[in-house]
Amino acid sequence: WLGKGESKVPDYATHRVGVAGLVMREDGNVLLVKEKKGAFWKLPGGHADLGEHIPQTAVREVLEETGIEATFKSILAFRHSHRLSHNRSDLYFVCRLHPTTTTINPCPHELSDAAWLPLSTLISSPSELNRALASAASFQDINLHEQTHLFTKLPSMLYYAEKPQ
Repeated sequence: WLGKGESKVPDYATHRVGVAGLVMREDGNVLLVKEKKGAFWKLPGGHADLGEHIPQTAVREVLEETGIEATFKSILAFRHSHRLSHNRSDLYFVCRLHPTTTTINPCPHELSDAAWLPLSTLISSPSELNRALASAASFQDINLHEQTHLFTKLPSMLYYAEKPQ
């Protein structure tokens, strides 16, 4: 595939990875944020750093944006889009997180508000993605299984849904 002719090796990043956290308390309320530049409630999240695994990104972004500490439970859903920011493709993962703290301390640089709100708040969102995620909250989880990569011998993460019992 690297023979003569046009190079098939991309000379720039082709995808951007975004990760959000669906953090749900025992009472069923979820952690939602409003960005300074946005007008509607959404899940806290952001871009993965180079070399950062999806669960780490979800936990870090929730903490940075809201001050809420949480643990990773599973991947709930993901979206693959094209021609977004800088004309790049976008992979956006939504992770189910369990809060270990509940006092919100919103990031003043990024957010205009953050709150624990009913999941139904997303159903009335102008964002089709948010409305779909409100329904997906009851779906079967995609779980993380760490393994060793065959060639590099480095940790590799495999995500799949368990077969129902």
